[in-house]
Amino acid sequence: MESCRLPLELCEEVMNALLKRHELPLDITTPSRYWFHQQQALCACALTCRAWRVRAQHLLLKFPHIRNSQCLASVTTAIQQLRDISIVHGLVLDSDGMLDLSTAGGLFMSALPHLQHLTYVNTRFDRGPPLRLLRMRLPFFAGITVLRLHLCTFQSLRSMLDVVWACRNVVSFHMRGCTLQTQRHSPAAIKAACEHLRPCQKLTRLEFLQVGLTTLAGSMFGAAVTELVIAKARNAEFLSNLLAKSFPALRSITVIDMRDERLPYMDNNTPSWLHAIAASRAVPGGLKKIVLRRHHVLKYNKCCREVVGSSMAVVGTSKPLSELLSGLEELTIGGFPVQGVSKTKGKSCNPAYIKLVIPTTMHTILRFEN
Repeated sequence: MESCRLPLELCEEVMNALLKRHELPLDITTPSRYWFHQQQALCACALTCRAWRVRAQHLLLKFPHIRNSQCLASVTTAIQQLRDISIVHGLVLDSDGMLDLSTAGGLFMSALPHLQHLTYVNTRFDRGPPLRLLRMRLPFFAGITVLRLHLCTFQSLRSMLDVVWACRNVVSFHMRGCTLQTQRHSPAAIKAACEHLRPCQKLTRLEFLQVGLTTLAGSMFGAAVTELVIAKARNAEFLSNLLAKSFPALRSITVIDMRDERLPYMDNNTPSWLHAIAASRAVPGGLKKIVLRRHHVLKYNKCCREVVGSSMAVVGTSKPLSELLSGLEELTIGGFPVQGVSKTKGKSCNPAYIKLVIPTTMHTILRFEN
C-alpha cells in the first residue's frame, strides 16, 4: 500500500460520491448488484493507499451492506466495539438466500441513535426474525426515518405491517416487488390494529412500486401522507379504490406505468387516471401537484385517453374538473420511449390532444416531459 499522489480532498470527494448512491433509482431492477458494486468500490478505495483507507473504512461503517451471515456477524461485532456509534447512519440487509435474519437478534438489540436509513432486500420475513422481536419497540428501530422493502417475502399482510410499524418514526416508506405467502387477511382485524396502535403518524412520503399490497393503504400507513408515488397502476378503478376515503392530507401524487403495450379502445364512460384522482378527493382543492407518466403510443391517442380522458366531464360527479382540482399548482404529463416505435410516433404524449380535454384555465399549470 503506497501513498496516493492525488490530493486527499479529491479522494474524499470520490468516496463521498459513492456513498450518496444509496438512493435507489426507479429503473433499477437488481438492487443487490447496485449496492454490492458500491461497497466493492469502497473496499477498493480502502486498499488503494493509507490516505484513502481511513475515510473508506469510515464510509463502509456509515452505510454497511450486509449480504451473508458472516458479514452480519462481522458488522454486529464492529458496531458493538465502536467508540462512536453515531457513525452508522444507514444499513442494507440483503439476504439473497445467504442471510438468515433469525440470527440478527444481536444486531437488532443494538442501540444506534443515528441510524436513519434501513433497507431490506430479498428478505424472507416468513423465516425470521421472530415477529415478537419486531413488536418490542426496540431502540434500534426508533430513529429510522427512511424504510425500504425490496423483493421481500412475508407470511401475511399483518407480518408485513409488523416490519413497517416497528419503525414508529418513519417519514418515508418505499416498497417494491414484495410478496405475501397468503393473500387472506381480515380487513376488520387490520383496521382494529391500526386504531389501537395508531402507526405511521409521521409518515409523509409513501412509494409503491407494485399494486398487490395497497388494499387498506390509507388506514395502514396513517393519515399524514402528503406525497404518494404509485408505479404499475393498471387502471383508473385501482386508483379510485386506493384513494377513496384515504390520505386526507395528500398534496402530491405521482402515477407511473412503464408497460410497453397497446391498450384496448376506451369509451367515454371509462374514467381516466386524472379523473379518478380528482373524483376521489373528499375535499376538492387539496392536491397541489399531479404527475402522470406512462408509455405513450400516439396512434388514436389511446394512451393519452387513459391518462387524461376523452372529455372534460368527470364520470360520477357533476362538478367540473377545474373545480375538483381548484388548488392544483402543477400538472405534469410524461412518457417513456416505446421499444419498436420510432421517436416521432412513440416517444411521448400528444400535447395537442391533452390540451383539448383539459380546461383552458388549467393550461398555465400544464407541463410535458419525455
